[in-house]
Amino acid sequence: SKTKQQQISEKEDLNDINLATETELQRVYGIGEKLSNRIIRFRTRLGGFVSNQQLFHVYGLEDNVVKNLLAQYEVKGTTKISLIDINTASSKVIREFIYFDRETANGILRYRDSAGIIKSWSEVEKIENFPLDKIEIIKLYLSL
Repeated sequence: SKTKQQQISEKEDLNDINLATETELQRVYGIGEKLSNRIIRFRTRLGGFVSNQQLFHVYGLEDNVVKNLLAQYEVKGTTKISLIDINTASSKVIREFIYFDRETANGILRYRDSAGIIKSWSEVEKIENFPLDKIEIIKLYLSL
């Protein structure tokens, strides 16, 4: 069995997924040109990954491939995310946020128009079509 120190040093050897190139990602078993491109596009649209769990949100990336990826890469927290202010962001910015589909974006805009300033996450949770299953990740990209 491995000591705590060995486990920690192995973790430090992992590469930062936010710095990985398409070529580097293609070295991971199960990732080819199409998937490496999709991972990079997803990361770019987000402004960077903030959680390893987000790799499971990349379309077409199967769980076993994500596990292969996480054996070599992790989110190291080196990326500074620009938060989207849900109260002042343009409809275009809200519609382009990767975790919002058109219905969610429209729900946010309607809620903002009728309620004014969104003051709490409990208000956000009441917005029609809001993806509650991903709210913890979404909170890391939004400000109120």
